[in-house]
Amino acid sequence: FGSGKAIDLADGHVEVLTGESEDTFDGGSAFSVSAWVKGWPDERFDAVVSKGIHAPDDYQSGMILWLDALRKDSMDKGTSAGQSGVPSDGDSIGYWGNLRGSSHLTENETSKEPIYKQDGTNGLPSLYFNGSNSQMDCDNFPIGGNTLTAFLAISLEAGVNSNWARALAYTGSGQSYNHNNAGSFAITNHSNGPNFYLQRNGQNVSGIITPKSSFVGTVVFDGTNGKSYVNGDLVGTISSSGNFTSTGLLSLGVGKHSNNQWRNYNGHFSEIRIYNSALSDNVRQQIEGHLHYKWRISGAPTTSHPYIQTKGWAIARGVDNDSLTTAMYQAGGIAKAEHTTTLSSDGSQGDDLGWHNIVSTYDGIIRKIYLDGVLAVSYTHLTLPTKRIV
Repeated sequence: FGSGKAIDLADGHVEVLTGESEDTFDGGSAFSVSAWVKGWPDERFDAVVSKGIHAPDDYQSGMILWLDALRKDSMDKGTSAGQSGVPSDGDSIGYWGNLRGSSHLTENETSKEPIYKQDGTNGLPSLYFNGSNSQMDCDNFPIGGNTLTAFLAISLEAGVNSNWARALAYTGSGQSYNHNNAGSFAITNHSNGPNFYLQRNGQNVSGIITPKSSFVGTVVFDGTNGKSYVNGDLVGTISSSGNFTSTGLLSLGVGKHSNNQWRNYNGHFSEIRIYNSALSDNVRQQIEGHLHYKWRISGAPTTSHPYIQTKGWAIARGVDNDSLTTAMYQAGGIAKAEHTTTLSSDGSQGDDLGWHNIVSTYDGIIRKIYLDGVLAVSYTHLTLPTKRIV
């Protein structure tokens, strides 16, 4: 940004746009990046300097639901925020707070609550729904209009025994089911699964998935059509017009099928995002790429996708306030630096007025992270450190 200039990292980051070979790191040669920083990102996994794997700046615009398993502070073992405390590994939860509004998901019966797993998805937290009775829902969830975009970072544990199981379903007010009317929609595992199966108003489209492997599923309703994507690949389009009901039952891990039976989903839920608009292809793809990076998802699209499994890299905050991580696709994924520095300091602690130097290097075999000249982590790109980002 020029000599003597800087950027406030609490409100932004630097995106490298030159397109040179070292900026689109491909894992096949030596690489290094260095940055002086002051301040630290407010949001988990926000990048300081990156190429190709940062969420778009307006990614929260129009978002009406955001459930994030990394945000344990948005969960409670009771049925409301702060009632019984945040969960530990193996605890059931009855409350999953919506980070973008007041419409939260709950479950009042302890036997039906999903389980918080500290190491549930690729070494990161998840909520596990057992396929038998686990479920959460929100009455009178507001949608309305005829456009919507939803992202699901999830996995399906058992494909053959979860026929018509609902991962996410919206049953419009006044409707008995969620798949056969214009006011509702359902994302399920079809009877010939494993798959990511979109249903609305009697129409459907299906995309093949791999059991026990996390993936990003996306659906976009633009007022005329409904499109379904798996790991960034378009798997099909259905005709989809008419408005969703203004409110309805939003359910996670369960939904009623046409035979009047409730069908439960067996899998891990990492993150759910719903928007009240049809996002553009560019924004959709950026969010898909960001979710792949964030949740360490390995499945690459079969078609060209500018952000999934790109030749990208990032220096970023991790989960904790002062955590430091780096990511290099095709060279070991995400690494966490071990340090005790207060990166979010404003300089009042006498730490060089809050400025810090971060260096990430890769010589083709070994990746290293240096913080203020001190080696913080070192490992071969084929063997990750035993300590994960948790």
